[in-house]
Amino acid sequence: MYLTDTKISSNQEVLKLVKQLRGGSWNLIGTTSVLGLMILIFTIGGRCFLPNDVKLGWVLNHPTAFQPPRPRAEHRYPPCYDVFLPRRTSSANCPGGSLIMSEVNPQSGREELTQLSTDVVSTQTQISQFVKNGKVDLNQAFNEVNRRASAIGCETFDCSFDRFKKLATECGEINDKSVREAITILQGEMHGYYKNARRVNYGSNVKGLDFAVDGLGKFENVTHADAKNAVGSAIEIADGFDANIWKQGKRIGKKSVWQKKFWSNRTRTSQVSNLNTDAYLPKSVNSTLTVVDCYDVPNFEKETMNSAINFGAKNDTNLIILNNRTNI
Repeated sequence: MYLTDTKISSNQEVLKLVKQLRGGSWNLIGTTSVLGLMILIFTIGGRCFLPNDVKLGWVLNHPTAFQPPRPRAEHRYPPCYDVFLPRRTSSANCPGGSLIMSEVNPQSGREELTQLSTDVVSTQTQISQFVKNGKVDLNQAFNEVNRRASAIGCETFDCSFDRFKKLATECGEINDKSVREAITILQGEMHGYYKNARRVNYGSNVKGLDFAVDGLGKFENVTHADAKNAVGSAIEIADGFDANIWKQGKRIGKKSVWQKKFWSNRTRTSQVSNLNTDAYLPKSVNSTLTVVDCYDVPNFEKETMNSAINFGAKNDTNLIILNNRTNI
């Protein structure tokens, strides 16, 4: 650089320094070497430099002035590896990253991993526990309905197995999705948001809003309800999807708004193939209530999921979120 810059090259002190370096001046080179060696010793903090009465963990728990504080964690390698082979930052520790480990809570793609839990997080939905040989055990699912009613303390709730089976059937089929919807819609009924939930026959293979209901209280004008089930990031990963709680919740909210507009618009519904001409449809967007069940979302992700759903739905007032803090 001193050759290309005339101001530096004309400075006598700089020329003197360059001359000493070229000439191998021991004063300058020796001092630089000693200083570099001291820095290396303090940086490495190797065990060979420790006194006999100092425990081996002292170096790990007392970083040098040249190293940032390290978290108290298990180290597989000596500290000197960090100097010559610096560790790469895991994507899980970056914004937008995610982590799933045995007995460690996975965080959503929206959240940073600022805290980890030692609780075991399920990688399967609750309904998957009721599936045997590819079919849902309705008896187990019905038991879950009664368990939730008991947990809520709903003494007046009454639902027969036959009614539950009808609610769990959509377009003549019973699958894990339709059974989850039935459990969700019945929990909303337990809370007194509506009554008389039932499936609607829209036509052959036509899947419209999930249920017709009789709204109660502040939802007295509601005639239809659509059930949605959110899942945690661990389940997303296990199913082969990106673990992004915020994106999932926002998608649920946006879809609910779209469905309300679509199924209350006669011009749009008239274009649906095989739709029954006498199908029971909502009269307006305010006639439909969205019921989201966050039972399959772990507690530490529920708040983010709730915010994302409301954000996507643009704070729609005809929307309720079940199990939004803890599961019943």
